[in-house]
Amino acid sequence: MISGVIPSLSPEMSLLIAAARLHLDDDGRKYLSEYFNGQPDLTRLVACSIQLKAAPLLYTHIMRNGLNESIPQFILNMLKTEYRRESIKNLRIFGQFKDILDMAARSNIPIIPLKGIYLARSVYGDIGLRPMSDIDILCKKRDIPALQDLLINSGYHQESLYRSSLHEKLALHGSHHLPPFIKPQGYGLEVHTHLFSDTACAPQDMDSIWGRAVPVTHDGGQFHVLSPDDQLLHLTYHLFIHIRGYRTVPLYWFCDIDAWIRKNHDEIDWNHFYAMLESLGITTKAGSVLGLVMKHWQTPIPEAATRLFEGSFDDIVIRDVFQFRKRNYAQICAQEIKRQFRTLGWKEGLYLLLGYLFPREDFLVHEYKIKDHRSVLPYRLLHPLTIARRVIAGISSHGHALRR
Repeated sequence: MISGVIPSLSPEMSLLIAAARLHLDDDGRKYLSEYFNGQPDLTRLVACSIQLKAAPLLYTHIMRNGLNESIPQFILNMLKTEYRRESIKNLRIFGQFKDILDMAARSNIPIIPLKGIYLARSVYGDIGLRPMSDIDILCKKRDIPALQDLLINSGYHQESLYRSSLHEKLALHGSHHLPPFIKPQGYGLEVHTHLFSDTACAPQDMDSIWGRAVPVTHDGGQFHVLSPDDQLLHLTYHLFIHIRGYRTVPLYWFCDIDAWIRKNHDEIDWNHFYAMLESLGITTKAGSVLGLVMKHWQTPIPEAATRLFEGSFDDIVIRDVFQFRKRNYAQICAQEIKRQFRTLGWKEGLYLLLGYLFPREDFLVHEYKIKDHRSVLPYRLLHPLTIARRVIAGISSHGHALRR
């Protein structure tokens, strides 16, 4: 067995985890060399690297470590194309973000860049290494009306892609960001008012987060960034929510956490970080994510901090994160409907259920990428059949799993 292979994963997935970091140590370089000089399944490797958004990092490690001679040129070209695509796209995203930053500054609206739009430059250095699909910013709740007016007057519009008005009400109540702002020929903008859901984060918590924010100047623009503790808090919580939400988890979210801790190791106040997790009630959630990065990324979390999370690290296993299983709609829908009936009562619960089967027109247009709104009617009939097919497939899959 190649050194470094994770027994529960394929060699290709193990290699991508090894490559999903900014810098390879000696073991990582040896692992990549052994893989490419053995009998690699390069087609599978490239497909997985694109699906998990790890192609730019993989390409960079191959070139930095002189492994390109071991790889067919057409495979290298595919990885190089992904790296260049991300670089060009991110240049456009940063141009759009600078316009937003300038508008907000002129109107005295403080904003904090979140996730990729901040990390790509400040941590990764090379913006092509950190894929992005949209822009995430944090804004104070009291400034939201002014920012909305500013964005709409600048050509943005908000997409409301909910199945019904009740779905929209419930989503916005439990969400920490507004419906996305879209600009023609631009990228989506998500404006967050909380780093966590409203139920997990009290207003005073956000006040303290803003109070700890650090002012920075970049490219002539001034803005604030999260403190090292709060940045780590947000990255770990965000990753956990996606893992537990049956969503695709790109490998760069793990790299974000690993790279952030390595860069800010001495600035993170681990006692304060742990106290914040306790106050938000997410200690186990964060511990399970940090357990993954410690085990598979060898992230240098201080020993004293690991004792604080004792008992939380084994909550998630790496196989469950990257097994590429389709979402079990039968199980997910049943859990969600049961929860909403219990919370809302039978009348609104029934309305919610009907919204799943017969959603609003704007939802159908977005879901099925309908170009002509006059063609929506067939999709009104198709959608409930699609949901039914997914539920039946989920029940069948669950039945097969039980028979095993």
